[in-house]
Amino acid sequence: MKKNSFLTTINLTVVCVVFATILTTSTLFSSYIYKDSQEQAMQTLKQELRQLNQQMNSYIDEMYTLTDQLASDTQFGLSVDQYNSENMEESREGKQMMNYIVQRTMRLNRMIDNITICTDKREIQYNYYSMVKGNDIAAMKQQDWYQELTEEKQTNVFAKNTVYNKTDGDETYFFWATKFKTTLYADRREEDRLLIVTFRMEKIRELMENVGGTRNINLLLYYLPDNSVLNQVIINEEQLGADGIGWKDQGDNFIVLDYGSEGSRLRLVGLVERAAFFETIEFIQPWLFGAAVVILIITITISIRIFNNISRPMKTVVEGLDTMETTGFRKLDVNSSYKETEQLVYTYNKMTERIQELILNIELKEKEKRREEYRVLEAQINPHFIYNTLDAIRWVALINHSKPTAEAISSFVKFLRLTLSKGQEMITVSEEIELTKEYINIMVFRNNYDINVNYELESEVKDALTLKLIIQPFVENCFLHAFGHGTKTKEITIRTMQKEHNLVMEVEDNGKGFDIDEVKESDRAATGVGLNNVNGRIKIWHGENYGIQVIRKDRGTKIRIIQPLMQKGEYVYDSGNDN
Repeated sequence: MKKNSFLTTINLTVVCVVFATILTTSTLFSSYIYKDSQEQAMQTLKQELRQLNQQMNSYIDEMYTLTDQLASDTQFGLSVDQYNSENMEESREGKQMMNYIVQRTMRLNRMIDNITICTDKREIQYNYYSMVKGNDIAAMKQQDWYQELTEEKQTNVFAKNTVYNKTDGDETYFFWATKFKTTLYADRREEDRLLIVTFRMEKIRELMENVGGTRNINLLLYYLPDNSVLNQVIINEEQLGADGIGWKDQGDNFIVLDYGSEGSRLRLVGLVERAAFFETIEFIQPWLFGAAVVILIITITISIRIFNNISRPMKTVVEGLDTMETTGFRKLDVNSSYKETEQLVYTYNKMTERIQELILNIELKEKEKRREEYRVLEAQINPHFIYNTLDAIRWVALINHSKPTAEAISSFVKFLRLTLSKGQEMITVSEEIELTKEYINIMVFRNNYDINVNYELESEVKDALTLKLIIQPFVENCFLHAFGHGTKTKEITIRTMQKEHNLVMEVEDNGKGFDIDEVKESDRAATGVGLNNVNGRIKIWHGENYGIQVIRKDRGTKIRIIQPLMQKGEYVYDSGNDN
C-alpha cells in the first residue's frame, strides 16, 4: 500500500489553515478591532495596578527584612549590651557602635523615620522626633502587641504607629517590631530587648499619584485591621468626592479592581469609569457573520479530518513517552497512513529496547560496585581487632589460667557469633547492644580499664534494624583516646532512640574531648578508620542524608549515629552474601 508523505500533508494543511485564517480575520477585523483594543487596555491597566500593589508590598517587605537584619546583627546586639553596661568606658563604646550602625541604616533607607530600642533598663531612640514625648513609650508598653512580643506569642509585629509623635505634618506612620535574635536563651521570653523601626508612607504615596495621574484612575489604599484609608488619588471628584468615600455607591458607573494583600495588611482599590472602556461596541453585519460561520465550518471540518489522521499515531507516541516513567518502557503498535509516522514508531521501539538494556547493565554494575565497597569497608575492622584480642588472650592464658580468661574467651566467642550474624549485614538494635557489651567485657579484661558504662535504651527501637558494628568503633575510641590520667570518674553512656523517622544512636564520654584534628599522628590512623568506616558504610547503605556527627562538648565528646528507622523485611540492599 502506497504511503502518503507526512510533510506534504502538513504543508497542505498549513496552506489551507492560513488561507482560511486570512479570510476569516479580514472579515471580522473591522468589527472586533476596537473591542480588542479595549480589552488590551484593560489588561494593561490591571497589570499596572498589580505591579503597583507588588511595589508597595515590596516596600513593606523591605522594612521587615531590614528590621529582621538589625535584630539579627550580632555587632548591633553587642553594642546595645555594652551601652547598658555600668562600665562608663564600655557604655561609651557601645553607644558609638550603635550610632554608627543606626545612622548608616537610616541613610541607606530614606523611608525610616525612627528606630527605637526598648529594654528593661532604658529606651534608646534615633531621629529628630521622639516617642518619649507625652510618655508615649509607657503607653506603647501597655499595647497588646508589645505584651505579645515580650511573651513570645508573636515573633514580629506590623501595625500603624499610634504612639509616634512628629511635630510637623499629619502623615501616617507604620512600624515593624521584633525581639533581638543575637542572644541565645533556654527560654526566649528572657530576651528583654525589642527593636521598633518606624517608617513613612511617602514612597507609596508617590507611586500611587504617578499611576493614578498617568492612567486616569482613582486609587484608594486601605489599612485592613481598621479598614481606614491611608492614601487616595481621586480623579473623578464630582462623582466620588475628594476622599473617595462614595465609591461603593457608584458601582454601576465604575469598574472596581481590588488587590488585597494579607501579608502586608494593605488593600489597593482601583476605580475606572465604565464608560471609558465600553463606549462603543460595533455589531457584525448579518451577511458577514453568515459567511464567516460557513468558512469556519468548512475549515474546521477539513482540519479535524486531517488532524485526526496525523494526531492519533503521534498521540500514541507521546503517551508512550509520558508514561515511560511510571509504566516503564513498552513497545508501540501503531498503524499509520504516513511513512514518517511508521519510521518514528519503529525508532521509538528500538530506542526503548536499547535503553532497557543500558539501564539493566548500569544496575548490575552499580550493585557489584556497592558490594565491593561494602566488603572493603567492613574488612577494615575485623582482622585488626581479632588479631589483637587473640594475642592478648594468648598471653594472659600462658601466664595464668584464670576465670577472667575464660570469661574473656566466652565474650569473644559471643562477639564473633554476633559479628558474623549468619552472613547478615543488618542486625537488631538489641543484638548490636549485646555485641557492644561483649566487646566492652573484652576491653576491660584486655587492658584492666576502670570505666562505668551506662545504657539509656528506648524499648521502642530494640527490634529496629541497624548495620552491625556501628557502635563498637566509637566505644573503642573512648577506651583508647577519651580519658587522661586526670580523669577521676570515667563514664561512657550509650543511647538508642527514635527521632522523627530516624534511628539515632549516641556514644558519649566525659573525657578530655575528641577532635580528629587534635589526635596524635600515631593514633589518627586507627581513630580515622573507625570514624570513616562507619560513616562510609552508612552512606553506602542509606545515602548521603545519613551518617555520623561528632559533637565536641566542654567535657567529653558525643558521637551521634543517624540511620533510617527500619524493621525486619524493610531493607532491600543485597550484600551478595548467600551464606
